[in-house]
Amino acid sequence: MTDDGGYEVRFVPWAVKDGQPDYFATMGTPLQFLRKSLDDFPTHPIFVADPARVAHFRDQLDVIGRGPFVGICWRSMMQDIKRQKYFSPLDAWAPVLKTKGVTFVNVQYGDCQADLARVRAEFGVDIKIIDGLDLKQDIEGGAALSAALDLVLSAPTAAAAIAASTGTETWFLTAGRTWPQLGTDRFPWYANTRVFSPERFGDWDELMPRLAAELARFAKKRRKR
Repeated sequence: MTDDGGYEVRFVPWAVKDGQPDYFATMGTPLQFLRKSLDDFPTHPIFVADPARVAHFRDQLDVIGRGPFVGICWRSMMQDIKRQKYFSPLDAWAPVLKTKGVTFVNVQYGDCQADLARVRAEFGVDIKIIDGLDLKQDIEGGAALSAALDLVLSAPTAAAAIAASTGTETWFLTAGRTWPQLGTDRFPWYANTRVFSPERFGDWDELMPRLAAELARFAKKRRKR
């Protein structure tokens, strides 16, 4: 990415290594041709996770706790001053993490051991991890784990995209309304999503208690099944 007169411009050096490409299209350009209305978006999962690995993770989940099992991812690995405003601080998750009747499972990729330890110490909540699963490098494994879960709560990260792509119900937490919502309260690109954002940009203290109440309702409904 570079700066061109105040505008950020993305470029791909490999594309011009042997000369300029004949054609190119900026991201999102095909939308006007392939998705002319909300009805044109698929209602089925985009990815199908390996059934054997999904079954394996479900067996592991049954050992570590009781459902519903809720995956959680709270930040991107790419954090700088500009990006931080789009991700809630870990402290803001307290009302959600204290929701009774669910087992939280880590889908946060990268090194997050310090965060997990802090949640245990400060909130008394043990976010379960799947031993031996590298959520950063093993994308297929991350997809299979997501498919084994009942719900994923996530900032708008790769973890959320992977979970939503498998058809697992996924709740995106955004700092404000975003263009991929296309004017809806979900991400139409995926089959089963909701988007939660605060009334004022970045007002996590307003959003998280509301999200916690929705999660409690979700858990209660699941337990009655």
